[in-house]
Amino acid sequence: MRSAADLLPVVRFIYRGESLRNGRVVQLDATAVAVGDDERPVILGHHLLRALEEDESNVDLARFAPFVYSKALEGWSPLRPDAAVPLHRTEHESPVRRAEVMLELRQPAPAVPPGTDACSLATAATVAAATVGGAAADGGALVPRASAEGDALAPRAAAAAAAAAVDGSSASSSSSSDDGGFFGIGIFNSKSAENVGTLWRSAYQLGASWIFTIGERNGWEKTADTMKAWRQIPAFRFTNWGAFCASSPYATAWVAVEMGGTPLEDFEHPERCVYVLGAEDQGLPAAVIRACSHCVSLGASRADKDSYNVAVAGSLVLYDRLQKQRARARRSARGAAERAAQAQVHAAAAGVGVAGVGVAGVGATPAAAAAAPAAT
Repeated sequence: MRSAADLLPVVRFIYRGESLRNGRVVQLDATAVAVGDDERPVILGHHLLRALEEDESNVDLARFAPFVYSKALEGWSPLRPDAAVPLHRTEHESPVRRAEVMLELRQPAPAVPPGTDACSLATAATVAAATVGGAAADGGALVPRASAEGDALAPRAAAAAAAAAVDGSSASSSSSSDDGGFFGIGIFNSKSAENVGTLWRSAYQLGASWIFTIGERNGWEKTADTMKAWRQIPAFRFTNWGAFCASSPYATAWVAVEMGGTPLEDFEHPERCVYVLGAEDQGLPAAVIRACSHCVSLGASRADKDSYNVAVAGSLVLYDRLQKQRARARRSARGAAERAAQAQVHAAAAGVGVAGVGVAGVGATPAAAAAAPAAT
C-alpha cells in the first residue's frame, strides 16, 4: 500500500441529475489525507467542503447541500465537516484516490405560511395564470398583468403550474422521452418576439415540457405561432433571474447554452434539466453561466462564425437531445433482439437433443432403436 504522502487525492462533484461522467474534479490537499482503521486513506469532510467553496470549484454551498457517496452504504449521505470520508482507488496502479460528492438544491422555506386565507390563495392562482401568459378561458383574452402584491407569489405559483404541466404532459408521446425525465428551455432577456415564437414551435416538436423567458423586454404573447404551440406546452415569463431561480423544478440541472462550453457532440444531456439561452445581442451574463451546472456550446464549420440565432441554437440543442435518446433506444432494441435470437438458438438446440433421445434412446421402442443406425 502506498503511503498517504504518495497519493493524489481528488474530489469529483456533480449536481443532482447529472451523471458522474460529467463531474468536475478538484485536487485536494495531500497533507490532509490520513490512514483509517482499515488502513485505507480517508480525509475529513471539512477539507472537502473547503475545496468545494474555492474559486476553482465555484460551488455555492448556501444554495446546494453536499452529499458524499458511501460504498459501504451503497448510497449518498450528508457530507459533515467531522466525517472521515474514504478515498477510493480509481485504477489499480494509479496514485489517484477520489471522493464522490453530489450537490442537491436546498429547499427554501415556504413563501406562504400555513393558514393563509382563501383570498391570498386565489390571488396566487391569478398570478400563476398571468405568469404563464396563455389565453384566458373566456374567449382567449390575455390575462391582465399581476399586481405588485401578487408578484411576490408568482414564483411559487408558477412552479406549481410548471409541475402540473410536466405531470400532464408525461402521458403524451410527443413530450416524454423513452428514458423518462423532462426538460424545459428558455431565453434570458430575449430581444425578439419572433425568436421566442420559433423556439416555442421547436420546443413542442422536439419534446420539451415547457418554455420560458426571463425579463420583460418584449411582449412575446403576440408573436406569430402558426402551429398554436401554446395549446400544447405552457410558456412562463419570469420578471427576473431571482424569480426563475425560485421557481426552478426540484432536482433539475441548469444547462447554459453559450460559447466556450462543452461541445454539443460530446455533451450527455441530463435526464431532467432546464436549458437557458442568452439574448440575441448580449448572450448570457457570466453570473448566470456560473450558476448553471453545465455549459454547452455549438460548433461550426467556420470557427470565427460559431454564433447562432438564439432560436436556431435552442432547436439544435433539443434536436441533439432527441437524436441521442433515439440512438440509445436503437441500441437497447438491438440488444434485446440479439438476446431473444440467442435464446431461440439455445431453445432449438435443446429441442434437437431431446428429439435425438426419443429416436434411439429411452423413448424409442426396441425395434425402432435397432433400426435407427440403419436409418442414419
